[in-house]
Amino acid sequence: MYLKKIRTFRLMVCLVAFCAGASWATISCADDTIVAIVNNDVITQKDLNDFKSFMRMQLGSEVQGERLEKKIEEMRFDMLNKLIEDRLIVQEAKNSGFRVDESRVKGRINEIKRQYPSEADFENAILSQGFVQADLENRIREQFLMYNLIEYKVRRSIIIKPSEVTEYYKAHVSDFMAPETRELTVVSGTDEKQMHDLSERIKKGEHIGDLAKELSLDVNQVTAAKSGQLNKDVEEAVFLLSHGTATEPIRIDSRYYIFYVDSIIPAHQLLLPEAKDTISGLLQNQKMQDELSKFLNEIKNRSYIKIFSR
Repeated sequence: MYLKKIRTFRLMVCLVAFCAGASWATISCADDTIVAIVNNDVITQKDLNDFKSFMRMQLGSEVQGERLEKKIEEMRFDMLNKLIEDRLIVQEAKNSGFRVDESRVKGRINEIKRQYPSEADFENAILSQGFVQADLENRIREQFLMYNLIEYKVRRSIIIKPSEVTEYYKAHVSDFMAPETRELTVVSGTDEKQMHDLSERIKKGEHIGDLAKELSLDVNQVTAAKSGQLNKDVEEAVFLLSHGTATEPIRIDSRYYIFYVDSIIPAHQLLLPEAKDTISGLLQNQKMQDELSKFLNEIKNRSYIKIFSR
């Protein structure tokens, strides 16, 4: 989660020129209002605005549209605290001599670029948020600084004992139920008539794999649970089927798909060996949050932090 946060620009000074020989005068810009001081650094309103814009870019790879704006709005009230914590962690990392592998920064930039149709679209997107690529690189560099410090100071000291996993499983055994899943053969093509003919032949008992090979159609094997993993219409159709039956052709974009149920695996209780990796992850996250809070409190207790009312 802390990879998602970032330290932003330092304080900027706005100057305005008066006409007809008037002297330069410094004015206070709303964006440059100081909202917090963290040791020797300041956080301005512009820093907060930039942080919000950067979070929008980061989260844009996971959610879009109204969901994205809702997520940003949910974070708004906690943003200054997050920014202060980021600043503290970055300061601590630099004071401890941590460095960032620049190839990782370039790699992350390339990942973000791949979300856009072209280089120009990427540049326009960051410009619309008030950034240039150098700003984005600096923020990502600081993300990696934070990550490196947290890995070294916090995560590597966390140990999950087998006995803890067992105790958690016994206390939450009902949480570890594997849902009903279906193993599917999926055949797709672009010719609607051909796919309807294929559907009829399947109903008559011909083997879907042999038919797909005969007709040179695309074939994939998929295992899916009823959990939103599949397209909604596909999921509804597939989970009404019995073993050895197939859907009618379903159009998705420009292709038609037939889903054939090879087998049905009923919902069942997961045994401890099946659940242990999930439990270890849960316990790791719990301990990580606790230890990270302690680490941040330790840094805060020896730091100067001043928050100004807004």
